[in-house]
Amino acid sequence: AYHFEKADLIPQAIEYLHKAGLRALQRSASIEVVSHLNHALDLLLGLPTVPRRMEKELSLRFVLAPALSAIKGWSAPEIAINAENCVALSRELGDLGRLIHSLYYLWTNHFMRGDRRPTIDLADEIAGLAETPAQVYMGYATRAYTAYYGGRFTEALALTERATALFAPEILPELAAFGDEVSLMPHVFQSRLLWNLGKPDQAVRKRDAVHAMAETLLSPFARGIALIADVVLSRDLRDPERVERASERLKELAHEQGVAVLHPAAQCGKGW
Repeated sequence: AYHFEKADLIPQAIEYLHKAGLRALQRSASIEVVSHLNHALDLLLGLPTVPRRMEKELSLRFVLAPALSAIKGWSAPEIAINAENCVALSRELGDLGRLIHSLYYLWTNHFMRGDRRPTIDLADEIAGLAETPAQVYMGYATRAYTAYYGGRFTEALALTERATALFAPEILPELAAFGDEVSLMPHVFQSRLLWNLGKPDQAVRKRDAVHAMAETLLSPFARGIALIADVVLSRDLRDPERVERASERLKELAHEQGVAVLHPAAQCGKGW
């Protein structure tokens, strides 16, 4: 990519930066993904606007999205900008599959910012457009999280149960495109909901199952999500020793992997 760019062969440079970003994403090397893909986008946006360029931009932004989420956190302005561009490009190109992914990226941003009305509308749109098992899974999941933060715990639990019932190894590759944490989140929320509904023993069993699942995944970010769930439930169970152990592991993971969003959760746990 470097040599093509210096030779002013920009399309070839973009292709190699794209390949480098994909390879980094497969290793969960999020910082490298963002570096390669932002450079590729800078080069691409200097080219004439044609459908082929729009298609390439969408492809680059799709690789960029999960890495940005892991590094910056879901509510960051960079996530909103990338997601809005993905939605617009997907609609313009008539690409239903990537439109659903793009709507999810935008949903996460509004969700983490507490924008109630957009999260409801986007979750309903995802569910209404879903066709594949992974897309249906995401429709259930986003509606479940929205119901949870609306205080509708029984409804949310039923939706997480529908999502987890669809979970299977064969849909993991498609789910991974939504983000490293996606395959775990309905399970995490199910543990939380069981606690909220007065079923602590079931909540603990689900937490332990989440940990076991996280260990089978290559993603450090997914392991971090499992540790956050551990910190929260152990705090509610008034188990300071477990909170401290999980928080320390979370802090170490955040430092090793450069995942900023994990640091505050670790500090909150240690503070408690």
